[in-house]
Amino acid sequence: MNPLDPQPAPLPAEGDVWAEIIAELPEGHVLRPLAIERRAQGIERYGVPLQRGNGRDHLVDALQEALDLMVYLRAATPRPGIWWRLARALVERGGPHASAAAELTALLSARHAARAEAQTALSTIALQRHALWRLPLAPVDPTARDVARWLLAEGAA
Repeated sequence: MNPLDPQPAPLPAEGDVWAEIIAELPEGHVLRPLAIERRAQGIERYGVPLQRGNGRDHLVDALQEALDLMVYLRAATPRPGIWWRLARALVERGGPHASAAAELTALLSARHAARAEAQTALSTIALQRHALWRLPLAPVDPTARDVARWLLAEGAA
């Protein structure tokens, strides 16, 4: 199955995942009103809130949303090539801004490397049932046994 294939429309099921998330957000949290509104938008569009067991593969939905997030974030930032050229020109020119421009060039290099690593990791996760999918969604402090199991599942131990 191609993870970019369209999925079926959600079927009515039980539960309300948005309500679970909203209940975990403290009163006054900046995301709480946004989550409440997003839940309402989903109900308006699909007739039900997001529910487990609704006939869709939620990991495929998450992958598709992650890919969209990647391009939305890129679209929201200036073209990186412009900053590279400006920083290099300032370094080559020397003067009072050369050291700051050199630092910017180093940061842009690190960002580029991190983005490439993140894209590789996303590909790895998307193309196989990575052990990451078996980690609990709620924040936990894993025991040594949990970490050992995860490392064994990854083939690292």
